[in-house]
Amino acid sequence: MDAVPSTCIPQKDPVGSGPVLAPEPSASSSGLRIGWEILAERENHLVSVRHGMLMCQVWRRRDLDITRGAELARLLADQLEDSFRRGVSARGFVFDLREAPPVSGPVTQGAISHILTSAERYGVRIAVVVGPGALQAMQIRRLTRECAPSCGVVMQDVESAEDWAWT
Repeated sequence: MDAVPSTCIPQKDPVGSGPVLAPEPSASSSGLRIGWEILAERENHLVSVRHGMLMCQVWRRRDLDITRGAELARLLADQLEDSFRRGVSARGFVFDLREAPPVSGPVTQGAISHILTSAERYGVRIAVVVGPGALQAMQIRRLTRECAPSCGVVMQDVESAEDWAWT
């Protein structure tokens, strides 16, 4: 786990209710955790929110070609930047890439860079969760270090990522 950046200060909970425990890992048929509201769902990702905590889960689809995968990554980057700008992610953001392809091409890396840069620009704490693959971890650590040095961290455990992004 990377060190927690000290310069990224979380924003106040917009409803004033203070910290709420992360939901239990009971999931619906779509992979959405109980208590989370769906903001967007496309062929290879799901974006949801709960009490100001934004989460995006990305998964591999063998039937998607490289062009469509890259297009979906660009659409996701634009949507997440808009969510950051509007304050939807007031508590933080968990970017779950555990089920994503183990290596990203240049267009997808550009989209991930855009997401990380946007989080940094809007002061959103972002915890990126990677799978066990060394190449994915290496790519994501490099991008996080370059694009979100004060607000980003890379982890391998989603519960720890939620806890970190929530604080």
